[in-house]
Parts: sequence; C-alpha cells; structure tokens
Amino acid sequence: MRARALSILERVETGEAFAENLLRRDDSPFVRELVYGVLRRQLTLDAVHDAYGKRGAETLDAPVRAAVRLGVYQLLFLDGIPRHAAVSEAVGALKLHSHKAYANGVLRNIVRNCNIMAPDLDRGGASPTKRFERPGRMVCFFTRPVFPDPERGRAAYLATYHSHPEFLVQRWVDRVGEEQAVAWMEAGNGVPSLYLRPRAGRAEAPDLVQRLMKEGLTAGVVERDHGPPAVQVVGKTRNLVTGRSFRDGLFSVQDIRQMDAAEVLSPQPNEVIWDACAAPGGKAAHIAELLAGQGRVVATDRFATRLERVRETVDRLGLEGIEVAEHDVLSEEPPPGKPSQGFDAILLDAPCSNTAVLGARPEARWRLKPGTFQEMATTQTRMIEAVRKHLAPGGRLVFSSCSREPEESEQHALTPTRSPLVWFAKSPT
Repeated sequence: MRARALSILERVETGEAFAENLLRRDDSPFVRELVYGVLRRQLTLDAVHDAYGKRGAETLDAPVRAAVRLGVYQLLFLDGIPRHAAVSEAVGALKLHSHKAYANGVLRNIVRNCNIMAPDLDRGGASPTKRFERPGRMVCFFTRPVFPDPERGRAAYLATYHSHPEFLVQRWVDRVGEEQAVAWMEAGNGVPSLYLRPRAGRAEAPDLVQRLMKEGLTAGVVERDHGPPAVQVVGKTRNLVTGRSFRDGLFSVQDIRQMDAAEVLSPQPNEVIWDACAAPGGKAAHIAELLAGQGRVVATDRFATRLERVRETVDRLGLEGIEVAEHDVLSEEPPPGKPSQGFDAILLDAPCSNTAVLGARPEARWRLKPGTFQEMATTQTRMIEAVRKHLAPGGRLVFSSCSREPEESEQHALTPTRSPLVWFAKSPT
C-alpha cells in the first residue's frame, strides 16, 4: 500500500494530475490517508527532514522525497503505527538500494530525535521552534529547531507549522487577521466531510440513510438552509461507490456548498440550460434532476477525457435530456445545441485557485504563486464575457468558484447569492 501511495505522490508532484484523479475506487482508505495526508502536511514534513537530513528536501530525488514524507507523516500524524514499521515500510516502498539507504538513515535519525507524548504529560517550556502538537492527540518535542522563530517571522512560522505557502499565509493574515487565517489553514488540513445529494425523483434523504446503513455505512440527514436535505457519511466510506445504492443511481457525491449552484440557477420547465465547464458532471446532473425531464441540458468541457466521467454519471443516474459534448468556452465556436435565441440559463463553474477547498484538493496550494489569483481572475473574466454572448435576453448566468480570494469572486461585479461561492447575473431583456 505504501508503494501505491508513493507512486501517486510522485505523479502528483510532476503536475500530471490531482490526486483525486489518480486514486482508484479500489484504493484502500489507508492509501488515501497517506496520499492526502502527505500532500496536506508537505511543508511541515520537509521541515522535519531538513532539520535532520544531510541535504534539503528540495534536492532529493522525487521517490526519496516522497518516501521520507511518508515515513515522517506516519510518525507524526497516524496513531497506532509502530515507529519501526513507519520507517521500514516507507523505505521498503523504494526500488533503488541507494534511495533506501538515505531514506532509512534520515528517518531513523528523526525517530531518535523526536519525543512523542500524550498532551496531559506536556509540561511546557519548549521553544516553539522545537514543538509540534496535534491537539488532544499528542505533542512532539524535537532536539533541534524545526520551525522558523515566530518572533522573527510570524508568517514563516505559521506557514511551516500549518503547511501552507508563506505568501498565502501572509495574504490571509493581512486580509482577515491571524485567527481567521489559522482557521482557514486548519480547514485546509482537515479531512472534508463527505456529503451526498439524493437523486431527485428516486430517493429522499431519510430513506437513503437507511439504505446506506444496511450496506454497512454510517450516515445521517443534514438539513440545509435552502433546498432539500443532504446526507452526510461519517467513518469508513470504502463501500460507498461499490454498494447497491450507488449502482442504482440513488445519489451523487457532492460538496454541500456546491449544491447551491444549480438551485440558484433555478431551472424552469422547458428551458435549455448550458453547463459550460461540466466535468465531472455533478452540477449538470443536478440541473437535469431539477428539470425532471421538462427541459434540456447541454453539458460541455474542453477536455474530452473528463467528459467520460460526465457520461458515466448521466447513465448511472438514469438522466434524460442531457447532451454531453466537447467544447472550449473561449473558442469562437458556439456551443452545440444552442437555441437560436440563446440559452435560458448558463452555469459557469470556472477554473480557480481552489483556496476554499484545500482539504479536498490539498496539492492545489503548492501550485499557487503570488500572481495566480489575478491570472485566474483574468481568465474567469474572459470566460464570463464569452458565455454571456450565448445567453438569451432575460436569461440567467450563475458563476461558481471554489476560491476565498476577492479577485475570483466579488471583483467580477456579479451579484452575491446565499452561498459565498456562487454569484449571479441576469442578461438585459
């Protein structure tokens, strides 16, 4: 399992794809924990390595760097794994003997030089540069400084401790203050809750909960401020997408905040609606469910490979009235299936920085640069103007973004809605 996690981490680091696209349905929860955990805590793990390694983490061969991160992550963040097992299994995932020798040496050095204890045994007094805590779980004291001195560089300390890019930490602190910035970082390091949207017309939340419980899953109904209730799955989720309820198309896995987008769009009978960046298909499916066969949805994406997920979703949910096609929003070509007068409504879930969903897409933080947000905003503005041209008079446009940054939200001069991640505009009549 460590070898599988190691392979995924190497491919993520090259920028090949996000982890969510590389993980398979049959990957175990432990593999997922290792992959997502290492990606979330990468900067902290590298800081520990750099305190005890002979070289900087950035100079290591990619497999060695990933293996060391795996080992340190298990030492600091996973309970119940013996130290020797954390080291030996991480080293064993490597193929080359020269790689194994370095990883084994540095991990054993780290084990010898970190003292892990229960929080109630903590007597304090250690420098913050040598102390790491998982509240309520453990405290680790290092023999050497691991973190920057917070008195000399507060943002650098917070960034390393909470494993977020320093420029992003400073940006958030300047904008919302340290307390809120830390809360955002803790959210980015947490395991996001798993929500299901019952398939309209086939299942309601209470009945779906009962079905899932019979399949060995623990779930509960979650009331929403707007719209029908959702279902939250807690604990083990391995059987979720292999169980009868999933195969029967009784639900879609969807972030509870993302459920707002289709509802704000408010599909009406006999309308033709365009989902302009539809993959992986959750919002397009939601629109079709709300239309209940009395209308048409055109679901497009610029990447043909991603559209396969959309088609799979449509087939599994048994949806009708959805046309799935390849199309680039920024091209001069009109989208397929466009009515002569234009679309009655358009949903634009544009590419963004993902800073509001770093728990689900932890590696996105390492792809950010100071200029990313303005670059994203420029592209989003171009996309907004491009899709407006295909909107019928009096039609509705909903823009959805997974970003906390003002450049990617309120600065687009759209109308805010009940959701902080959804924005609305109406074309002139």
